[in-house]
Amino acid sequence: MPLIRKDQTVIVRGLVGFECDRCKKRFGGGDAVEMDEMFYWHHECGYGSAWGDGATVDVTLCQGCAHELFAGLAGGPSTPGEPTLDDAGKDGGHGGN
Repeated sequence: MPLIRKDQTVIVRGLVGFECDRCKKRFGGGDAVEMDEMFYWHHECGYGSAWGDGATVDVTLCQGCAHELFAGLAGGPSTPGEPTLDDAGKDGGHGGN
């Protein structure tokens, strides 16, 4: 039986760059570190949200802006041997003390 073939065009979407919502700098695929370290937050709000009922919030930040905004709120970078969230239940959540 002969094969039946059909040519078709397929569109593939991929991230090729972004613009930081804070500093407005643009970063492209040639900057692998920025592309890997960008911060993107998407949130669909519920009833009574400070953002508005049913609002959608999207934030895109370069790593520099994300670090400036969140460094004081986030825990520091983990180091080898430091307890992680995976370790939390192993000692009853008391950090080994």
